[in-house]
Amino acid sequence: MSNSSSLRSTDIPHLPEILVHIGFMLTPPDLLSCVQVCRLWNDIFVLPLYHTLDDSKYSWPIIMSEYDSEDAVGKKDEEWIRKVFDKHGHLVRHFSVSWTLLIDCAFDTGTFTQLHSISTSFIGVRQSRRKQIEFQHRMSLVNDGHGLPFVSGCAEVARRVLLSPLFTDALTPKSAGRSTVREQEQNWETIQKLLLLVTHNPGLKRLQLDQSLKNLAGIKDISCIYQILRTLPELATFESDFLAVDFGRVLDFAPKLHTCNFAVTINSSNFLLTTPYLQLQSLNVDSYMESRTFFTLLNNLPRLGRLSFHGFSNRSEFCVVSPRILNNIPSRLRVLRFHHQTNTKDQHIADHVLPWLPHLTEFRINILTTTIAWALVHHCPMLEIFEATNGESLHEEYINRPLLEMGTASILFSGCPRLKVFDGIHHEIDAEKMITLPIVCEELVVFRCQIRGVPRLTSTEQRSIRTQETGSSTLKDEQEAEEAAQRDYDYGSPFADTLELSLDFGLDRLGVLTDLEVFGFESLDHRIGRVGKLKAAVGIAPPHPVIIYPPIFHAFNSFLNNSLMMPEILQAIAIHLDPPDLLTCIQVCNLWHKTLLPALWHTIDDRKYAWPTILSLYDSEDSLGEQDETWLRDIFSKHGYLIRHLIVTWKILVDISSDSSSCCNNVQVLSTFDVSDNITEEEEREQRWYSNQIMGQTATRYRPGNPTAQTGKTLLPLFEGMLAPLKANDRTPDQQKRDLETVQRFWMLVRQNLGLRSLRLDGGLNRLCVIKDPQFIYEILGPLLQFCELENNVVVLDRQRLLDLLPGLQTYRTNFSE
Repeated sequence: MSNSSSLRSTDIPHLPEILVHIGFMLTPPDLLSCVQVCRLWNDIFVLPLYHTLDDSKYSWPIIMSEYDSEDAVGKKDEEWIRKVFDKHGHLVRHFSVSWTLLIDCAFDTGTFTQLHSISTSFIGVRQSRRKQIEFQHRMSLVNDGHGLPFVSGCAEVARRVLLSPLFTDALTPKSAGRSTVREQEQNWETIQKLLLLVTHNPGLKRLQLDQSLKNLAGIKDISCIYQILRTLPELATFESDFLAVDFGRVLDFAPKLHTCNFAVTINSSNFLLTTPYLQLQSLNVDSYMESRTFFTLLNNLPRLGRLSFHGFSNRSEFCVVSPRILNNIPSRLRVLRFHHQTNTKDQHIADHVLPWLPHLTEFRINILTTTIAWALVHHCPMLEIFEATNGESLHEEYINRPLLEMGTASILFSGCPRLKVFDGIHHEIDAEKMITLPIVCEELVVFRCQIRGVPRLTSTEQRSIRTQETGSSTLKDEQEAEEAAQRDYDYGSPFADTLELSLDFGLDRLGVLTDLEVFGFESLDHRIGRVGKLKAAVGIAPPHPVIIYPPIFHAFNSFLNNSLMMPEILQAIAIHLDPPDLLTCIQVCNLWHKTLLPALWHTIDDRKYAWPTILSLYDSEDSLGEQDETWLRDIFSKHGYLIRHLIVTWKILVDISSDSSSCCNNVQVLSTFDVSDNITEEEEREQRWYSNQIMGQTATRYRPGNPTAQTGKTLLPLFEGMLAPLKANDRTPDQQKRDLETVQRFWMLVRQNLGLRSLRLDGGLNRLCVIKDPQFIYEILGPLLQFCELENNVVVLDRQRLLDLLPGLQTYRTNFSE
């Protein structure tokens, strides 16, 4: 940071673009700190701060649980929420909501009109703490046989107010149950407000309605949903586990819809499309499907690239006339995922489904049988990803694991040249066969299955052999046996015939895999101690972070920054910010603190910002926020090593920075300005008393212990006979002593910074003491090999001697005639 031109954030032409790039990488708590840096940062970071509003994250759950209580957090009550929404609602693009109050506020303020997505979850389930207490009180009365209190409104009838003709005869109220009349009325209005909020956002691209909406009201006429979809010309994603809609009508009213997720059981007849729809690309159905419906979908959705469903229904015969339904045209489907398909339909899938999917790149099924494996090899030459698991640990379902055919994985390895991912931990492959197997998938990046048939001794057998060889069982052997037993007790013993994880078995060969990012060894018997030693032994190194995980032993997570360029971007910004802005920035998050802290401490100029106020009061009883000498010494001991430019005008900073505990030994530019002129209020009172003493007047406020003259001590032999106190009527003897020590400490500061490049000596140092002999100056400057600039207004120096002593000296300025 340059002292000659301290630029504000607004002076950097490209800074807004850089900040925008950063903004969408930060979490709301970090963004909340950023908006407080300065006006420019507020204007930029307020956009990503309100870009996504998810009331299940960060501070929202706490705010919503207390909003109607007397001790609402920071007065964040309903009125505060409405004010926030009224001011910033137009900035919200993604609205994920579970609290009915937020739905009401978003609709009532009328500012939520630029939304790109709306999603609901747990509507009507989450309640504030006050409402929970009220509900528990009502239930206690019911359990005691007193019935609901009249105050709850049980004798009243809830009013059903329609907010729009759209809902005429469309909604049906939820049964009252144990809700109050007021709660019934609020639920009735809230579901209308939510659906109307959807219509107020014609630019909506994603709509997700979950089944919790049933807690508010039912829909008996689903045509209102189709009318709402008609108002969303940009809708691209529709997810619903709330209503069993007619799939064809949804596609009719949403011309740009490319993704549909239905997590509610829908009759297969609702999917029997009669006309083609070109827009849909992805379909997920949380139910079983008739085979005829499957082929009809492929035929009428020519651009469908991804299809997921439970599996084929067993309630009807499998459709074997797929060529006629598909008009003998292969489908362009790239992803087919069965969530719960058993192997009872394997032959049908192999004979009638896979032959029509030549573009398939990803396939999921619970169990890979030989039938399916060979069909994939023969009919799906572009297959890249095979998944036979949802990621469960081998131990989690080992007990209920079905009996699998041995070697089905090897069929894909030798027959699918484009295979990149094989994720099937329950599947086994014989080690000897794997060695001789002609593997054609050279781009394989994920290999997750069991390698069996590796003969080796058990831990017990190995200990027995060692005992026979040595003639006794050592303490180390007993400890290893105890640890192995404990491991087996906690996690289960390793599977037989599996590879032992040790360097003796070739673990170090992993070091040649330069692109390795994840290495798992679940259910393997490892004897290498802590996993941290594995990285060192294997020699795994950047450029890729490696996640090593054995789920049954240890769990290791690798936290990666949102962008590897973030530190560089922050550093580019930091040089243009002044200390107050930087002080706020380092509070954003740990990454920002670590990156920007060097910039904050790069230049310390005690004439600027808060330094003059702090230093003028540091020794007074009313020091700012306890920022006394102890505080000053503490922060310099922590951060002094970061200082590169130091400009001092206060003697206390000279004393502190020269202290060895301050670690202030990396200074490159050191300057002094009028060090003798800046005094604290305490020193001023002391001087006033001493002046009155000299003039024979009575001291009124401050009375030091002993006003007798003191010579001051020599801090280093280097200064012996070189310096003398400067006697002055405006300095007490104690101050004269401290001034002499301050000058010595200043030169000690110069001496301890061997990388010093520039030094400015202001004439104010002459008002602290008398330099009798400048010999010590030459001795201090001599070892400074990088020294290149000197401004001297303190004492006459021999210019030629300086040039001989400092060959790198490029600039020398002085007011003396030498």
